[in-house]
Amino acid sequence: MPSLRAKIMKLEQTVDKIEKQNQTITDISQSPVCSSLPVTSQLSSPPPIEDHSDKKYSVSVNQLKTEPISPENKVVDEFVNSMYKEQVSKEIRSFELKTYLQRNQKKSMLPNYHMT
Repeated sequence: MPSLRAKIMKLEQTVDKIEKQNQTITDISQSPVCSSLPVTSQLSSPPPIEDHSDKKYSVSVNQLKTEPISPENKVVDEFVNSMYKEQVSKEIRSFELKTYLQRNQKKSMLPNYHMT
C-alpha cells in the first residue's frame, strides 16, 4: 500500500497536470486564431458502415456500452462544445445581418411613388 507521502505527491502531480491543461485551454480560447479555426470533436469516429442488407442482426443493450470519460476529457469536450456553439451563433448572426442588409438595400432601390 502506498504511503501517505506518495499519495500526496501523486495528487499534486495530477493537480499540476489539470492546471496546465486548463491554462492551455484558456490560452487557446483567448487566441485570435481560435475563432478562425474549425472546431472538431475529440470523440473517436465510428467505424464505416458496411452493407449487410442480406443478413439479419439483433443487438442487445449490453453491446452498446461506452467507455467512461475522464474528467480531463470532459473539460476538453465542454470547451470544444462551447467553441462550436459560439461559432454557430456567430454564423447565424452574420447570416441574419446579411439578410437584413440585403432587404434594406432592395427597399431603398424601389421607386417611391406618392399618390396625391
